[in-house]
Amino acid sequence: MFFFLKKIFGLPKQYSNASEVLKENDSVEVLDTQHSNLITLENENRSNQWVSIDATEPDLNELLWQLRSYDGYMRQSALERLKDCYQNELFPALLFRLSDYVPINQKLAAAHFQRWSERPEFSQLCVDYFLEIAAIQQRVRTVPEIENLLLNTVAENKDYLQHTVISEQGQLPRVLLAYIEKYQWIEHAKLLELSKAAKDQIVRKFWLDHIAQNESDPKLLFELKHSQFRDVQYHLFDVLYQRKILNTEDIIELWHSRFLSVMDYAYFALRQQNFDFENYFNKHPITLLSSQQAKIRAYQWVLFKGEQAQFFEIIEKIEIIQPTDAIKIYGKKGEKGVVIISIKK
Repeated sequence: MFFFLKKIFGLPKQYSNASEVLKENDSVEVLDTQHSNLITLENENRSNQWVSIDATEPDLNELLWQLRSYDGYMRQSALERLKDCYQNELFPALLFRLSDYVPINQKLAAAHFQRWSERPEFSQLCVDYFLEIAAIQQRVRTVPEIENLLLNTVAENKDYLQHTVISEQGQLPRVLLAYIEKYQWIEHAKLLELSKAAKDQIVRKFWLDHIAQNESDPKLLFELKHSQFRDVQYHLFDVLYQRKILNTEDIIELWHSRFLSVMDYAYFALRQQNFDFENYFNKHPITLLSSQQAKIRAYQWVLFKGEQAQFFEIIEKIEIIQPTDAIKIYGKKGEKGVVIISIKK
């Protein structure tokens, strides 16, 4: 039944010219235009521009594959050909070559990073590919001075670093958080502020664990009632419930949470108090509920295992807006249709 309801209600989810890089100064002749292809390269800092690539030269992807060859001479040749290339795709491949078992290849990769560090896009690339940078720390063969250069560059670009921690999800912001905390790249108070607003749940937990251990119960109750994140609500609910801080009115309020896990926990807590659900429903009939309240009531009714007839009275009040019309009203959020609960008078 929950899956049925969930489906109905839908609770809330310069670039270098590649031909110039690949040409050798005196060994390649200019071919006729009939042997050249025009491709569009996207530059994050500049508008799109047309670049001519010689069809007889190996392209960037081929050279990137050569960087992964078992043949050390082939990897060296590819590194030498790419010495003036600064395309984003090369960055992670070059990081891997810092651990090359052939010393000359390590030196070529290190020298490339030294040159790249003088370019404006370097610091942002260091943040974007920080997972690969962090992986270098676990390898046997490293170039310490380049590792320090990469880490220091990340630490210096505080604006983009903070933006990434807040806006990204997954391993990248989590690993960045670990390094920020370890090397104190950001002040502790500022880091707590950032993690509180982070999209990633594990990053938010950094702030959540801190306040659960250090803040007063009234402060935790305030955060519980005002947070827009399910994990924050549920965790603080559990902490305060175990401390026996919540009264019946607090739990009833949480029983009306838009998050099913929080609602279910509150329903459990009310049952432990022998709460009179039938009396509550009688005092708050469906006809007096707003659209949002009626939506919540449908979930509560399933938890309560109330009579089926009354459940379908709620379902009958649902208005479904088809995707075509929903997109006009709600934009992209309505591309799969919208369910609205309207109260019949």
